[in-house]
Amino acid sequence: MASLFAPSVQSTNIDFQLHTLGWKSFQDLCATILRNNFAQSFQIFGSSNDAGKDGAFKGNWQPTPGDNLSGSFVAQCKHTTKGNTSLTLSVLSDELNKAILLADKGECENYIILTNYSLTGSNHGQIIQAFKSIAGINEVRILGKEWISDTIKESASLRMLVPRVYGLGDLSQIIDERAYQQALIILATMAGELAKFVVTDPYKKSVRAIREHGFVILLGEPAAGKTTIAASLSLGSVDSWGVRPIKISNAKEFNDHWNANDPNQLFWVDDVFGSTQYDRDLVHEWNLKIPAFQAALKKGAKAIFTSRDYIYRSAIQDFKTSAFPLIADSQVVIDVQKLSLREKSEILYNHIKLGDQPRTFRSQIKGLLPAAAKNPHFLPEIARRLGGRKFTSKLLLTETRIRKFVEEPVDFLTDTIKTLDTHSQAALAYIFIGGGTRPSPLEFSGLDRRALEMLDTNEGKLIKAMDSLKGSFLKFVNIEADPFWSFKHRTIGDAYAGLIAEDPNLLEIYLAGAKTERIMDEIICGNITFAGAKVKIPTKFFEEIINRLDDVTINRRKLLSFLSNKCGAVFLEKYIKAHPVFLDSISEPGTYLSSWPETGMISRLREFGLLPEENRERFVEGVRDLAVTMPDTDFLSHDYIRAIFRDEEIAKILKDLREKLIPNLKEKIQDWKSDYDTAEDPESYFAPLVDSLQVLLENFVGEEPIEKALDAGITEIEKVAGELQEDYAEANAEPYEDDEWGYEGRESDTERDIFDDVDK
Repeated sequence: MASLFAPSVQSTNIDFQLHTLGWKSFQDLCATILRNNFAQSFQIFGSSNDAGKDGAFKGNWQPTPGDNLSGSFVAQCKHTTKGNTSLTLSVLSDELNKAILLADKGECENYIILTNYSLTGSNHGQIIQAFKSIAGINEVRILGKEWISDTIKESASLRMLVPRVYGLGDLSQIIDERAYQQALIILATMAGELAKFVVTDPYKKSVRAIREHGFVILLGEPAAGKTTIAASLSLGSVDSWGVRPIKISNAKEFNDHWNANDPNQLFWVDDVFGSTQYDRDLVHEWNLKIPAFQAALKKGAKAIFTSRDYIYRSAIQDFKTSAFPLIADSQVVIDVQKLSLREKSEILYNHIKLGDQPRTFRSQIKGLLPAAAKNPHFLPEIARRLGGRKFTSKLLLTETRIRKFVEEPVDFLTDTIKTLDTHSQAALAYIFIGGGTRPSPLEFSGLDRRALEMLDTNEGKLIKAMDSLKGSFLKFVNIEADPFWSFKHRTIGDAYAGLIAEDPNLLEIYLAGAKTERIMDEIICGNITFAGAKVKIPTKFFEEIINRLDDVTINRRKLLSFLSNKCGAVFLEKYIKAHPVFLDSISEPGTYLSSWPETGMISRLREFGLLPEENRERFVEGVRDLAVTMPDTDFLSHDYIRAIFRDEEIAKILKDLREKLIPNLKEKIQDWKSDYDTAEDPESYFAPLVDSLQVLLENFVGEEPIEKALDAGITEIEKVAGELQEDYAEANAEPYEDDEWGYEGRESDTERDIFDDVDK
């Protein structure tokens, strides 16, 4: 299979194209090699006033068996932006003079040069001779681009620490063919981005989390770089651990793909709790699969989740964190505001230097880049757009316009879309109507053709436009089984949604062409707010939406979630009128209350004054029964549920719990024990029961006999869980040990402008 890249390869040698790295990135690569491969605690110096040494240490070093060096060491980096350029003695004239001063002080008995220049035999000899002629220097080693490339190729742990090198070489040679095939879907979507990757503090924390726990959840605002980090982690895991990455969308797909006998699986889930809006159904599905998911991790599988921060804040209220504490232990919040200026500058540098901007553009914008990196609104996605011609064709390179570009990304992107030609805008509409993706070869339904006609284009012109947008607004993922087109980034879909909301004709196209389930993910109906909602539906379209909700293929849980979270009073009143039996169908509660969409629906109808008293009372009676039989105490711990009850009704349920449940806690615990399955961790299994008893403790404060009984019940549960732990451990023996690897980064200030060679 042909590589997705176009590397320079001679025989089995890989040229990592190190000249495409900026001076700062090359220096950081050298620092990581010194620490990781030399196993030395190098002191790394900044680039200003380094006195001729980028790094130094004292001790012993054995570069090859039988070759022992000791004493003081100095390491110096020599960088070039030109490929196939040889290192000469004249290039090192400044370093030679500095080495004399260092040797005079006894600080460089061993002198190491790391460079991305090529080495010739004659030049190598001249350089060695010149430096060794300095009194006080005993040994000189020159590690050129060939040595650095070989070192990268031989060390999977180094590649994990510096993941951008994956984008500089031939991946089919870096990792074996089996792993290359398994990683293809990742490589196809990020081939061009790998070379631009910057190791940030969130990436280091992600590495640590997946190493220690086998799991990481990346949280951040839109365009913060979550997917890029996830993809880099996935590819590094393929390389380092030989895992098989599987990109899934939900807990059901995890259940379908998990192989209990295969520890070498990595599950990657982007937008785990909803793409642009919180989807309670997704959380419910994961709650049900927590025992299996934990078992998979304990057997050696790994998992990477991503979520927008505002979606996660909603989801975590419904997620069973007590049953899966790793979700807290393995959180990595990508707070762009907390990225260091160095990290932001490197991200911006890489995208400008390695984008498709001409040299004239890079020279003109060069002086404006430091201010852009310092802007508190800076996002990694902004850097990508500044590096692409399609996004900046109308951009005036002034301080004011660059600041607006950085601070108003969606608005500016919307304005940019408006400047595209008719056929390019139609291409974005075609992708949006298809739910954000379209299979290849492209297919056109009758509705699609009608939309193209309304947008004044045709299939041929649209296909050409899509090809021209590839790499900027769109991406084409060319995997063998199911190649597809999609937006380059979700925020492009967000911006296009804003255009749809402004244009009634586009809204009609959208409603006519998009599938009902997709529409439910993206719209709100009424005067309400919902974080991430893309399209607000005017009242005149309510009847059409209500009719479409009768589609028998729509999952009931999804329907109730949509109605309770994304619909206002006017819409719900119309829906109830059109469905007379609806109220009766939601009045019987299920356990656990917070996991059931009917509960949210009852709460929202009560809030809007649309819940008849007889239906409310029926719901209350059902909760009263569940409180004693399960026990289910969600009505006490969730404000939106508690608001459904009158004070006297709460008092009656507490009386039932005091008289019927608490005196019989031992029997209840034994009932739970008899239903236990050894496939589930005992602590996770009993967590809901413990949570319920702790909620009761909070509601019976001051009733000493009750408090003692509840404390005794919790102690009894811990005892029973401990007894079951041995059976669980035996049934779920862990056959897998993963390799240890880590990252020790550096943060050094520098007076040299990082953008110094961005236009070279």
